[in-house]
Amino acid sequence: MAFLDSQYLLSNATACRLYEMVADMPLIDYHNHLSPEEIVERRVFNNLAEAWLESDHYKWRAMRWVGEDESVITGDAEPWDKFLAWARTVPRTLRNPLYTWTHLELRRYFGINLLLNEQTAREIWDEANRQLSTMTCVEMMTRFRVVLAGTTDDPADDLEHHSRIAQSGTPVRVVPTFRPDRCYNLQHDPTAWNTWVGRLETVSGGTITQLDDLLSALAQRHQCFVEHGARASDHSLAAIPDARPDHVLAAEAVTYLKRGDIPSVEARDALTMVILHHVGRLNHATDWAMQLHLGPLRNTNTSLYENFGPDAGADSMGDERQGLGLRRLLDGLNQAGHLPRVILYNV
Repeated sequence: MAFLDSQYLLSNATACRLYEMVADMPLIDYHNHLSPEEIVERRVFNNLAEAWLESDHYKWRAMRWVGEDESVITGDAEPWDKFLAWARTVPRTLRNPLYTWTHLELRRYFGINLLLNEQTAREIWDEANRQLSTMTCVEMMTRFRVVLAGTTDDPADDLEHHSRIAQSGTPVRVVPTFRPDRCYNLQHDPTAWNTWVGRLETVSGGTITQLDDLLSALAQRHQCFVEHGARASDHSLAAIPDARPDHVLAAEAVTYLKRGDIPSVEARDALTMVILHHVGRLNHATDWAMQLHLGPLRNTNTSLYENFGPDAGADSMGDERQGLGLRRLLDGLNQAGHLPRVILYNV
């Protein structure tokens, strides 16, 4: 078994046979963070630093691990210098998925079989950039036989870019995915929560002053996502709270947040569960899947978060107990006859 050959990491004949059966099938990518704007504009990346390092906080984190300066990670260094810093980093990611992913992309996208390091960086840079100059992001997806991509979208997004994609005749079907995380993950920050609610009011056309208003706005946006072809919701939490979907406590949480105060833990947990149950019922009614993206600890480095915002490379694996809250949510939806199809992730 050679590095990245057709049997790489496949340890028995059954695994090899199963891979051969699916290797040439078209891809349905139901969870990604692609930009609908870049897709509709058919962005062409100027160089490999833009394509690989512009927003990939997994690579940023690895570069910090090995001591690269922030200027070549999120700073204003030249694109070549950023790429060279990544080339220095790659050999030290051996046994990390980043090592495999990097070389899979070089081989499958660009036909480059070199291992990336400081010595090969210039040759890889020149050849990849030559190909990128005539390759749009849509063509990247079609090279991989992607037939459907579900982007990650906030209920407060207006979905304008998705409307334009649907009208553009792109060979890849692109649909939104309903991700209402800000509704429950911003409860520790009333200012940010109210800013998000203001955006939700704008796109839903209503005023949100209490819990029922919030639920109505989410239902209205859910229907809008249905009309744009959405097939799933997505929910990222460190852990689902082991709490009842208590509407009285959830209403109290909304009242506190609206006046700029942080609700009690019990009220925050109740609001989280009310939202999850609400979206679960909507998903069941529209035959959507419900993706539960559990386990991450977000923004663990406060200074990075304050300087660069979320998704800056400071997320970690959590050690929260997952079973109790998950059981309560799924069993509650099932007892009410509203359990949708569920996809579980855990980091």
